Amino acid sequence: MKKLTLSLFTTGLSFLLIGCGGGTNKSTDKMSSDTIAPTEVLKAQLRSVQGKGILFGQHDALSYGIGWNAARDGIFDRSDIKTVTGSHPALFSWDLGHIDDTMNLDSVPFDSIRAYIIHAYKIGGINTISWHERNPITNENAWSKPDSTTNVHNFIPRGSKVELFNQKLDKVAAFLNSLQIDGKKIPVIFRPWHEMDGSWFWWGNDNCSHDDYKALYRHTINYLRSKGVDNMVTAYSPDRNFFTEEEYLQWYPGDDIVDIVGMDNYSDFTEHKLDDIVKKLEIVVEYAKKHNKIPAMTECGSERLAIDNWYTTNLLKVITATEKTRQIAYAQVWRNHRMEHFYVPFKGHTQEQDFVTFANDSHIMLLDKFNQFKAEK
Repeated sequence: MKKLTLSLFTTGLSFLLIGCGGGTNKSTDKMSSDTIAPTEVLKAQLRSVQGKGILFGQHDALSYGIGWNAARDGIFDRSDIKTVTGSHPALFSWDLGHIDDTMNLDSVPFDSIRAYIIHAYKIGGINTISWHERNPITNENAWSKPDSTTNVHNFIPRGSKVELFNQKLDKVAAFLNSLQIDGKKIPVIFRPWHEMDGSWFWWGNDNCSHDDYKALYRHTINYLRSKGVDNMVTAYSPDRNFFTEEEYLQWYPGDDIVDIVGMDNYSDFTEHKLDDIVKKLEIVVEYAKKHNKIPAMTECGSERLAIDNWYTTNLLKVITATEKTRQIAYAQVWRNHRMEHFYVPFKGHTQEQDFVTFANDSHIMLLDKFNQFKAEK
């Protein structure tokens, strides 16, 4: 019965998407001629907001929220952010973890993710995709610890298990290539192997050398491109474990293969190290400026909003702190899954008004403001 319900829901999404087209705007129409690659359009949109506003995003925003689940409840076009503010986020985040299955690691069907991505694009949003993939050898989840630091070495060119790894990449390629409207591919931000400077993932610091990580990232992108994936803008996003540009670049796979340079950071907020966050964002922005990259706060948040009025007293404060930090193109928080694990206030939450104040700030762009900005360009 559960499989039947999901199948019917996905069919319903497809029907709704056929009739959904109001999000395209004049600015995007001008840029989206057949002579301009979709990825160049996306990069141009991200660059256009730098210094003028910061796009705000959330993971799985259309899939579920506190007290509702789109697939279970037959809901379409809902997000906790829209319920509270009247507008969806400008940036929608998804994950391809467990690409071998019909559902991802967050129990969202891949067919539904595809439908959400298409819908988000049609209404003017930007999509970003991470990949919390199982270890190809052990089949354990992304947070499992491998037996040795040579683990990742198996999956790079000439590695003993590279063909096994390529089978997963084939499925990622098939998914990314399937993101189309009327035969034209939808551009997305692809952010694999994030937070590598921490040690919680099987590709992380204690489990992988810098050189092997770079080879893993490069092989991932090059292999996907060899399979015809030409609609991804690539992102590099270590965690907070750096204080200099040299430390930030220890894992960097190269300017030729990275488009967006970002930072994930939760712990500095938890530890009230806001000045450190500002300094690190400035390092990211400075590198982006020198090397023609797009800077971003690729993940952040306060779980259960344990920090009082986190959005105005923490996030808004750091991303607007200086002229440099205001150059980031977007900031993204994690998901609203359940009462023990959420990152955006929902209707009736004590910090609901604080989030509305944050969303209405002149520096912040939710979807409605982003679409208006594009239309006025």
